[in-house]
Amino acid sequence: MRYLNYIRVFSKRLFLKPLYILILFMIPILAFSIKYFSLREDTALNIAIYNEGNEERTVGMTDYLLALDGNIKFHKCSSTDEVYDRVKYRKSDSGFIIPADLSERAEKGVTLGAIACITSPGSTMFTVAKEFVITAFLQTYSFDILLDCTINSGDFSDMSEEQIQSELFDYYNQNLVSDKVFYFNYENDYVQAENISLVPNLLINSAVGIFALFIFITSLAGTITLYKDCSDGVFVLYKPLQKAMLSFLDIAIPTFACYVIIIIASVIGSFSENILIDLIRGLGFTFLCTGICLILKNLIKSSTLFASSLPVLLIGSMLFCPVFIDMSVFIPRLSTLKYLFPVTYYLNCQNIFSSAILLLYGIVFSIIAIIITYRMEKYYNGL
Repeated sequence: MRYLNYIRVFSKRLFLKPLYILILFMIPILAFSIKYFSLREDTALNIAIYNEGNEERTVGMTDYLLALDGNIKFHKCSSTDEVYDRVKYRKSDSGFIIPADLSERAEKGVTLGAIACITSPGSTMFTVAKEFVITAFLQTYSFDILLDCTINSGDFSDMSEEQIQSELFDYYNQNLVSDKVFYFNYENDYVQAENISLVPNLLINSAVGIFALFIFITSLAGTITLYKDCSDGVFVLYKPLQKAMLSFLDIAIPTFACYVIIIIASVIGSFSENILIDLIRGLGFTFLCTGICLILKNLIKSSTLFASSLPVLLIGSMLFCPVFIDMSVFIPRLSTLKYLFPVTYYLNCQNIFSSAILLLYGIVFSIIAIIITYRMEKYYNGL
């Protein structure tokens, strides 16, 4: 009952701070802004594409990509130099050059690096564009194989090849999976990618990382408040265990409030694909951030030194987790750095099981942080 009173007092004090209220209001505003701008045509990802040959299969593949209607737009180029220029001057996010002998290479099984991919360090959605190009090739190539098998089977000898192709094409397209999400695995010497979940509104993909970043920022802000409370002697009359619990609550309450606002914004803005997963992983991430920040507070005694580490923590989360651009794509050796930032664990939770693991991990980490704080407070009281 006593700790419920502490929670009430901390919450009341928290919501009397105009800056924190402003941060909480920014979350739904940002969510709806992402939702709105993701639906605009001018936010489309622009990809340059050039077909070196006039082969029927590659022409069909190019036409399929050019006809795509959504947040990815393919621009047909007249030369290889035009592709490079569009990527160089940021007219296109990335570019692809389809060789004239692509089908011949596919027949021989030599497809590694067949389609030239041009990108720049500022390209944030290159892997997504690559998914579209690879998928388009597989669709056209698999249809040609199906057509050849159907014609050679002799089961439709009373029909002309044009009739077979026309009816088979309609049937083939009807049976292609067409939904908000598609999954595809590929691996080569240049890219090793896991399954990618692609929604039509590409900007929404970044919203999940932004929301996680807000929770992390709030926990860091709560830690700065804890530094001030400790320097003002707010907890000086309490016992070590009470100090540890109150220190935890000082960080956890603003972080939990941010988590609740994010869940509400996700539901109202239709960002949530599975509300149960978001609830579990969000709660686990809240505990994890609180525990990490409490441990950092015990390790770093100076609030100035802690504040100076905030840019490293936030920029590192944005670059390596990644929220916006993945630096490990350009420097693969840096890929392991993402595990130093808690946002990574939130973004890696894509199902109930992994979300439950994160929740358990967050609770255990918070308990460890409270124990460390208790032991340190008890040690300093004994001096």
